[in-house]
Amino acid sequence: MSAEQLEIIGFLKQCAPLDTLAESDLNTLAQSASTAYFRVDSIILSAGKTNNEAFLLRKGAVTFKDLSGETLHQLDTGHWFGHSALFQKGIMQHSVQASEDCLVYVFPFAVIQDLMHHHDSAKNYFSEHSGSRLRQAVMDYRGDSQTQLISSQIEDIKLRQSLQVESQTSIIETAKLLTKEKRSAVLVIDGQDLKGITTESDFCRKVVATGYDVNQAIADIMTVDPIVVNGTLSASDALLHMAKHSIHHLPFRRQDGGYSTITASDLIQFQSHNPLFLINDIYGALSVEELQQHSQKIPELLTDLVNSSLAAYDIGHLISSVGEAINQRLIQLAEQELGEPPITYGWLVAGSLGRREQTAHSDQDNALIFSDDYEEAEHQPYFDALAKYVCDGLDACGYIYCPGDITAYWSVSPLCTGKRRCRSQGFKPEKPRCCADYRFGQNTCAGRWYWRTQYAGPP
Repeated sequence: MSAEQLEIIGFLKQCAPLDTLAESDLNTLAQSASTAYFRVDSIILSAGKTNNEAFLLRKGAVTFKDLSGETLHQLDTGHWFGHSALFQKGIMQHSVQASEDCLVYVFPFAVIQDLMHHHDSAKNYFSEHSGSRLRQAVMDYRGDSQTQLISSQIEDIKLRQSLQVESQTSIIETAKLLTKEKRSAVLVIDGQDLKGITTESDFCRKVVATGYDVNQAIADIMTVDPIVVNGTLSASDALLHMAKHSIHHLPFRRQDGGYSTITASDLIQFQSHNPLFLINDIYGALSVEELQQHSQKIPELLTDLVNSSLAAYDIGHLISSVGEAINQRLIQLAEQELGEPPITYGWLVAGSLGRREQTAHSDQDNALIFSDDYEEAEHQPYFDALAKYVCDGLDACGYIYCPGDITAYWSVSPLCTGKRRCRSQGFKPEKPRCCADYRFGQNTCAGRWYWRTQYAGPP
């Protein structure tokens, strides 16, 4: 085997989805590869043209552009491109241009198709649907969860404080409490004694289905003398208890004498350390303080993802999905506090989140887009308050304020597809005012933003 092939194999081992292949498969793949070199600014693939090869970047970077020449995104070392034509009858939908001097390995589509046929990881990675690759990344993510299940006691798992009511509390008041706190179960406790547990299914089966009087005591519909375990029970044994008794909620007695509840979802989440569970927690947060607690898990999540040998591209997308969820939840909480927005608006993110390249925590890069009926005197107070709530919340969650201290107000139609003039107003008098033109697609900004915008507070 030549020195060049050995070098190719060594590189392939580091690239998804090839990092899970056997040595023999890598040898076969290396033998089918050819090497190509492209100078900066040269067109590697053209939109609308035929392509029957997949490219793996060994060195350099490439830029994807649409038919109008607008930049879509960039890829660097270790990433594939060109394979999308496999699912488009061999026709490229975008152009690919070398943004740096590039060295690439080139593989015939027949080789990629054979790889997809024999390896599910390759099939998902090269899938026509980009979401499949992220799903595969989540599936491939492995931690030390099995060991944690065995070694951890359930009272050591971080849980929300369990809801508790007295046995004479009415059914309707209990239902309102569950709804307000977004919970699925409540412990019924008189003094220090656990009398029972009531879950959502009890309300469905014993109240809604039978028309039972909701003003009666919760004791009438609770499960009396439920199974209770000690808080020193291992997480794995708790999961076995739930499976054995066909229950979803397991009350346990803590060492301090109090009672709490753990659910199957709590244990699955603890076992998986999956970013999807963290995102689910974020959307269920009821305050900025809760979001702040969830955001503290991001560095550990990032470390685990890196240790699991996921591709940098997939890690960036997964961590960015967490940041996106925090942005969205803060906006929802702001609207709950301030009321319905007076006009249609959009919250635009740029920088690392806009490129979906966030790491543990980055500075925040965002802007507001307003519909054409925006009136500064009438609407600015509401959006000042909304921007402050969201940006302060992001800062509390570790996404620090942008050093530029500028907030942008935009005046474009909600579904703008042409070029519109933006209005950007810097609140702090020592900061320069700016005004620029940007082209917007229906849902995203085409191209990169090179200045940072956010709420800086009134002068």
